[in-house]
Amino acid sequence: MPQLDKVTLFSQVFWLLFLYFFFFLIFLKYFLPSFSKLFKIRSYYLFSTENLKLIVPNERNTSFSFTALLLQFEIRVKNTLLVLQDYCSLELHFYNSIFFKDLNKLFILSFLKNCLKFSFFKKLYF
Repeated sequence: MPQLDKVTLFSQVFWLLFLYFFFFLIFLKYFLPSFSKLFKIRSYYLFSTENLKLIVPNERNTSFSFTALLLQFEIRVKNTLLVLQDYCSLELHFYNSIFFKDLNKLFILSFLKNCLKFSFFKKLYF
């Protein structure tokens, strides 16, 4: 069997272990601290909300927090929609000025001709 050949078995095992330890060190250095920070923040949040529920069981405070949360959400949605509206208007202006410039001229000219014809006929017949 070529997989268990004595000549290539050592190099395969060596590279397997080398890559395993290499990825383990990268995981240990970069990903594990961010995961631990995330778990600490989550545990702090759960601990603080449990204490808040034990200290202040009043429903008004929770409704105020929900109101504030909804207000922040509304503000963010409005800001996002304004940014989207600005982006769309800029893109529309770009397309109108670059791609549809000749077509817009033709449409405006034909519209004006029709209006002038209509007003001319209106003066003649009415």
